[in-house]
Amino acid sequence: MRNDAALRRARRLFTLYGGALAAIFGITLGLSYTGPVPVAEANPLVPLGLSLLTLALAAAGLWLTFGRTPSAVRIADDELWVRERGGRVRRFPAPPATRLWVEEQYPAGPLTPAPTELVRLTPPDGRARHYVFESGLLYGPFSPPLGRGRS
Repeated sequence: MRNDAALRRARRLFTLYGGALAAIFGITLGLSYTGPVPVAEANPLVPLGLSLLTLALAAAGLWLTFGRTPSAVRIADDELWVRERGGRVRRFPAPPATRLWVEEQYPAGPLTPAPTELVRLTPPDGRARHYVFESGLLYGPFSPPLGRGRS
């Protein structure tokens, strides 16, 4: 099953973040040239530093929004497959061996057409993974979910 609502949420959230980041970069760079003390003219490394900082913040935002949003999930009787953004497929044993915990719920709104949830999957080895899924995509077949809220 495709994780369409969560993917749309990630795209819209990153677009909003990227736009705000570009505006802040443009204003800061402009002020560094035209402010009362033109720092960029005195030190040519200032624009380079601002550019590198902006790129680092953009990469971190990209990783945070899309890194937790898998493109698809496949649910079988005995296992759960999660296709991550890079194409990697992670396999988890079906609940109750893998614990599902809904940590955050995001309502439908301007960022997403349907509610989404931040879900923690904890397999038997104990290494938890956090993913954003369309609400009910996972625990519908494994009803009811094993937990809600922060633990």
